[in-house]
Amino acid sequence: DYKGIKKIAVNFENKIIALCYRVSGGSGDVDILKINDQSLLCTAENPTSAELVEVKFSRQGDRLFAISDASTGDHEILIWKLTGTKAVLLLSAKLNLVCKYCFVNPCDSNYFVLYGDDSPYIVVGVVTEILGQYSLKLFPVKCSLDSNAENTKIR
Repeated sequence: DYKGIKKIAVNFENKIIALCYRVSGGSGDVDILKINDQSLLCTAENPTSAELVEVKFSRQGDRLFAISDASTGDHEILIWKLTGTKAVLLLSAKLNLVCKYCFVNPCDSNYFVLYGDDSPYIVVGVVTEILGQYSLKLFPVKCSLDSNAENTKIR
C-alpha cells in the first residue's frame, strides 16, 4: 500500500530524479523519472524485504546506490547500473554495521562511504570490474573521536 515518498535523489546533469516510496507491508521499488516531463524512465526493483532508507546517484548518473532498512534484518547496500531505460542490479551485499547514509565519490563512483547515526564506524565500499564481472568489497573503519580534535584517529 502506497504511503508517500520516503527518499529522493536528483541528478541535475542528466535531469533525472529517483523516488523511493514508503509502503506498508512491503519493500518498495525506486522509480527513476525524467525531470523535464516527469515521465518514467525505469524502475529499480528492490530485491530485499526492507524499505530503502537511502538513495543516491553517482555524479555521472549511471549508477544508483541504496541502503535497505536495518530494522528488518535484511540490511544491504544495493547498486544498480542505469543504462537507457533499464535499471539492472549490479551488486548487493549484506551490511554488518547499521548504515543509513551514503556518500558516493563524485570523481569515481567505484568508491563510496556508508555511515549511520551515533556509530564510531564508517564503511568504505570499493567496486571493481574485470572483464565485465563486478565485485564489491566493504571495509569497516573505526573512527576514534576525542573532544580534542588533535587526538582524533582513524583506524
